[in-house]
Amino acid sequence: MEQLTRPEAQAPTQWVVIDTETTGLGVDDRIIEIAALAVDPDTMQVVDQFVTLLNPGRDTGPENVHGISDQMVAHAPAFADISDPLAGFLHGRVLVAHNLEFDRRFLASEFHNAGTDIDLGRGFCTWRQGSHLTLAASCEKFAIPLQDAHRAEADARATVALLAHCDQRHGVDLQPAHLLAPASA
Repeated sequence: MEQLTRPEAQAPTQWVVIDTETTGLGVDDRIIEIAALAVDPDTMQVVDQFVTLLNPGRDTGPENVHGISDQMVAHAPAFADISDPLAGFLHGRVLVAHNLEFDRRFLASEFHNAGTDIDLGRGFCTWRQGSHLTLAASCEKFAIPLQDAHRAEADARATVALLAHCDQRHGVDLQPAHLLAPASA
């Protein structure tokens, strides 16, 4: 697990760009990699990060999509092992993702299964409120580099750049939306 040291006090308006890689798309699938990049909304610079592979307790699913093998996660922590520190990292921050509902649904399920109480709060979806294209197509359209697509940190960093692009296009109109429907666990 890779984590930067962060100051105890964090700005309540700080954003955190998240991306997850999963064993599949169904309700019984699990997260196998997570990247959470804290972003200063004024500068759009990454100021802290929480990145780790996770052992799902089962096969990793479509390795041809995400490139994550069973061997790569064999000694990684389970989600329950990182749920409390991750909840602390996310607390009070606005979640951002490309297809936020997907990542939010998996996070809510994993936190629920780990017995960690968390309110995933407000969020901004760069797909829904931005490009309406896949992350790869969005990156191509806006000349944003995307290497190692379908790896959590690479996708999260590309989403940070896409968020900055949305901010340049929308300026002060770029506001996080309160998610109306809570993610079901």
